[in-house]
Amino acid sequence: MKPKKKGRPRKTKSRDRLEEALAIARATLETSADGILVVDVDLRVILCNRRHIEMWSMTEEVARSGDVRRMAEFVKDQTEDPDDFMRLATKVPEAGDDNERRDSIRLKDGRVFDRISRPHRIGGKFLGRTIMTRDITLHIEGMRALARARDEALEAARLKSRFVAEVSHELRTPLNAIVGATELLAEAPLPAEYRESLETVRHGSRVLLDVIDEVLDFSKLEAVRMTIDRAPLSPGAALRDAAALVAPRAAEKGLNLRLHSSEGSEMALLGDPKRLRQVLLNLLSNAVKFTERGEISAEIRVVSLGESSVELEFSVSDTGIGVTPEQAGRLFSPFSQGGASTTRLYGGTGLGLAISKSLVELMGGTLNFESRPGNGARFFLRLPFELDRPGASGISHAPRPAPVPAAVRRDRLRVFVVEDTELNRRLLQRQLARLGLPTSTAPDGRTALDILRQEEFGLIFMDVQMPGMDGCETAAGIRRLEAGRRRTPIVAISANTREEDRRRCLGAGMDDFIKKPATLRDLENVIQLWDQPFDEIALAAFTAVAADAPGESARVLKRFVADVRARLADARAAVYRGDRESCARAAHSIKGAAASVGARGLRELSRRVEAELHAASGNSELVLLLDQADAELARVSADVARRGSGR
Repeated sequence: MKPKKKGRPRKTKSRDRLEEALAIARATLETSADGILVVDVDLRVILCNRRHIEMWSMTEEVARSGDVRRMAEFVKDQTEDPDDFMRLATKVPEAGDDNERRDSIRLKDGRVFDRISRPHRIGGKFLGRTIMTRDITLHIEGMRALARARDEALEAARLKSRFVAEVSHELRTPLNAIVGATELLAEAPLPAEYRESLETVRHGSRVLLDVIDEVLDFSKLEAVRMTIDRAPLSPGAALRDAAALVAPRAAEKGLNLRLHSSEGSEMALLGDPKRLRQVLLNLLSNAVKFTERGEISAEIRVVSLGESSVELEFSVSDTGIGVTPEQAGRLFSPFSQGGASTTRLYGGTGLGLAISKSLVELMGGTLNFESRPGNGARFFLRLPFELDRPGASGISHAPRPAPVPAAVRRDRLRVFVVEDTELNRRLLQRQLARLGLPTSTAPDGRTALDILRQEEFGLIFMDVQMPGMDGCETAAGIRRLEAGRRRTPIVAISANTREEDRRRCLGAGMDDFIKKPATLRDLENVIQLWDQPFDEIALAAFTAVAADAPGESARVLKRFVADVRARLADARAAVYRGDRESCARAAHSIKGAAASVGARGLRELSRRVEAELHAASGNSELVLLLDQADAELARVSADVARRGSGR
């Protein structure tokens, strides 16, 4: 048998494959963008790729040493916190520690490394840890740039929103005077040529208000701050209200305005009646604007009906100029009316359809149109609504009180107006006088608080944006003055009409909010709403002391009514026999009792009677005040009866 030849062992296929795999692994490690370091349980280096050495700017000598502690000592001064880095880099791996650990290391040169440490095992045996170091400086800088861009965009949006609100306020303030004054003038006997000029002013101011409202709405939609209400809604009523506003203009142009009723018109639904009416008004206004002859027709039809919901289609058709294919693509774009020539010819902001489309989509619907140039257009929107089942909505269906008749004296309700602009202060005083209400005024918040320390009022109208102490600060001061003993209704009257402005006013202690310009109807509605027989805070404080048992408060109030009725009779009899001293005693007694129970109207009327007696005026004014006191006592008596019945 021949002996085997000595020499180098022959490579087997399996060994070739192993070496090939190792070469691929080394190449992969060396081309990695991350630094990779593998250490054993004694912090000796098993493997370190070229990228790790470059990231930490190590010398070849330190890198070849294979000692993690020496490597850490060499690079620690590059970090912002060397001591913390040394604790992290020289921590001895523990066999039972299978957790991944991530740490952020900041270097003095501004770089940031993400250090990821994982347990290193082979065949289940713990051999050390694999540490990957990733340079995330560019990522962090990118994130910071994005954050800065986001903050700048938010600040720009905030500034734009503030600018729009400020401009709106500055425009609405003089417009308030114009609209209010023209409204008062419209009721005066004027020559025909003056009345025509007055109507021109009224129309122009209303158009300007519409432009302001459209710009504000567009700003809200851009900032995604527009909200949709959920309230009882009648589709037919919304359409009729919108049509009533465009009917005069349609009649002026000789257009026939037709409304077609259907089964969906009078459905009881839940939705946002204000926004629906706004969209329909815009579509009808456009139809009238772009139609010179023929007719405008509007209808409502049911698209689908379910157990708890319904989808309705509202359509507005006209016989006007129509829409060309070129115009169609930009019809719903902001500040576009289909072309510059159209804008010059017909006017407007070009925001109406853009706002309408956004509002419809916000309500969960769609807005589209169909048209042939020169043959009119048909705009139609489809909206889903919830059916308003009895008791299902949880929403009160009580309507706002109807406006009270104007030109009727209501001395029971003395109104306090706080407004810094003299023109608007005088105008509001004239409007309230037209509604029969006595007023006092203050030009700023501090003066208002000084007056309120001495006097009481039945209602306060508060301008919001005033120099020095603004309306919200003044309202908060009033609530502190009242200290839970009474609560005078405060109505904000503001040119700022954003929802956040309204919430800020209510949060400061105000009770209601109306926007400038305030019409007589606006004032009538809010006055009727807050002109209540009792101040509930004062009444609750009184009954808590005067009523010994739960049912006693009704009996106490009935005794109060009977006592006031007797004293009013005494006062009237004293006036007729010329006994002004006895009349004064009766009025003073009523004033004290009314103040105790919070009967504001009776308290104010008895105060007025006392003032007239001290002024030595004639009996006619006293009789008129006593007549009003009798009427107010009837209101109080009805309210007491309602409370006694538990309604």
